[in-house]
Amino acid sequence: MDRSVISLLASIFLLETGSGLLGIVIPVRAENAGFHTEAIGVLGTLHYVGFVVGCIKLPDLIRRSGHVRSFAALAAFAACAVLAFALTSSQVAWMALRVALGICFAGMFMVTESWLNDRSTSDTRGRLLGNYMAAT
Repeated sequence: MDRSVISLLASIFLLETGSGLLGIVIPVRAENAGFHTEAIGVLGTLHYVGFVVGCIKLPDLIRRSGHVRSFAALAAFAACAVLAFALTSSQVAWMALRVALGICFAGMFMVTESWLNDRSTSDTRGRLLGNYMAAT
């Protein structure tokens, strides 16, 4: 397997791990901040609203900017959004950050999947996507 493919699989593994941990930490922190149960539920929902928006809006950005630039920009924005949770305890701000994170994660998953598909040949596509699914 190509070295760049192994790097992509490692990055998707770390991305999935981080996404899962955020899915646990953010509701716990929201409860500690005194958010109502309904608001915590809305935080979870808004992540997936952002994910759907990202799936619809980001393919054009990825086509125009390329895989590397798109991934770097989305990862940087997601990192800033994660850090911003510590700066405020406003429910509205947290909701906006959850939408932004959903958009960023959708874009990063899209970039890695299309990048892997671009790197594969007809002979290696099945094995490569199998390894991708194992990484996720």
